[in-house]
Amino acid sequence: MSQTTTSIFASPGLVLPGTRSESSTGRTASVVPKLIVSDSTGKAIQSWDLKLPKGTLGSAESCTICCRLPGVAPLHAMLVSGSQQAFVRSLAGQLSQDGVPATELLLSDDKCYFEISGYRFTLVRASVAQVESARRDAKRMQFALARPFHLSAASAALNAKEEKANEVNAPWVANVIRQAIGSPDR
Repeated sequence: MSQTTTSIFASPGLVLPGTRSESSTGRTASVVPKLIVSDSTGKAIQSWDLKLPKGTLGSAESCTICCRLPGVAPLHAMLVSGSQQAFVRSLAGQLSQDGVPATELLLSDDKCYFEISGYRFTLVRASVAQVESARRDAKRMQFALARPFHLSAASAALNAKEEKANEVNAPWVANVIRQAIGSPDR
């Protein structure tokens, strides 16, 4: 079988929160997590882009992740993916992780896979470097968002001081202008 990639959930532009990377243009772009199925030898058979945080896995055409491998039930499992972890629940049929049968699995960074009928389904997220880059960007944005407030507070204090000085100088400036244009004092 050749490897194929399928984009699921058909919602362009909608991605999971917290996943970002550098695009070829150098601008920050979103990275869509992938679910990759491989056989017992480790060879990747098929993969799907997960564009929404929730979907169903099965051999039925109505499933958001349609996998027609032997042993995959029409509506086999539900997959819910967040920015840090994913959750898989068996709807019909068996799930396992490291050969241990389960009805529900919590997938995290150290165990981001599950098995169905001898096939390994692996959830691939952004690389560690991409996650660190996103965290640095978030800290930079936090500073950028906080900075205008501090500048505004400093500017407000300076403006209040200038306004007070202008109130004192206002009559004098008004007299200078009247004299310059030749109008009588009031």
